[in-house]
Amino acid sequence: MRFRIVGEDIWREGKLVLENNTLFFYEMKSKQKKGLFGKIRSEKKGEEALKINISSIKDVKRVSEEELILGYESEFSGEEGSQLAYVQVQMRAEAINDFEREILMRMNAKEFSVFFAPSLTKEMRLRKGILKLSPFALWLIDREGQKRIEWDVVVNVEEKKRGKYKGVEYAAISIEYIDEDSKVKSSLIISKGDIISTLKKEIGEILSKYSVEKDISDIENQILALIYAGAFDFTEIEKMASSFGISEEEMRRYLEHLSEIGMLEDANGGKRLTKRGIRYMMSMSKGGK
Repeated sequence: MRFRIVGEDIWREGKLVLENNTLFFYEMKSKQKKGLFGKIRSEKKGEEALKINISSIKDVKRVSEEELILGYESEFSGEEGSQLAYVQVQMRAEAINDFEREILMRMNAKEFSVFFAPSLTKEMRLRKGILKLSPFALWLIDREGQKRIEWDVVVNVEEKKRGKYKGVEYAAISIEYIDEDSKVKSSLIISKGDIISTLKKEIGEILSKYSVEKDISDIENQILALIYAGAFDFTEIEKMASSFGISEEEMRRYLEHLSEIGMLEDANGGKRLTKRGIRYMMSMSKGGK
């Protein structure tokens, strides 16, 4: 395996050891020694490069088939882990699947027993498993695998009709989110009524911290609406600014601010909405604003 501490430029060849609920990252370094008859031989020695307590891990993000990123609280993290430290890990696909699952099952996060359908389709099948919540994402986990949904792309959480089965009240919520292809998808979660009530409250409290409305002016809302509709011409910034009754310099400042707060990103010589920006615009339309 190899790993890279985010913020550093180098990838390190090494080994990973899980012991006493702590992850030890060892960097394997070659050390040359003279053997018999003056021949040079090389032996590898592990040097501890990083140590992470499992209880400090707050995010596990799968990047590709053979790579994931761990987000953990370090001595430099902000309040309630608002700023995590990160380490990238690369392994063979089979090994990283087992590693990801082991970390998720051990991760110190709120846990709920649920039935779930990762995607709402005609062929959907309910699976029995657990849901884990952290301030950064939720995970749906069962024997078949795990699915991560980060809060920054959640568009809507809606409670469905309640019902009784064998005298026990059950409820469901659907979670709408934006996937990797910028398309809206939904996951369905079912559990006992009191669990769903608690879960919905917890999710609502987390999502409230992801609101950016207070940072966006009326003009910026109009700019975002035009970009969302595909009606903003980035080749004619001066004309777009004039239509708002502002200068080109002011328009560029608004666009820069929207980029700084994660609503826009650079694309083909202009700007486009990020997933967070799409989520915001969809939330605005649902709220009738």
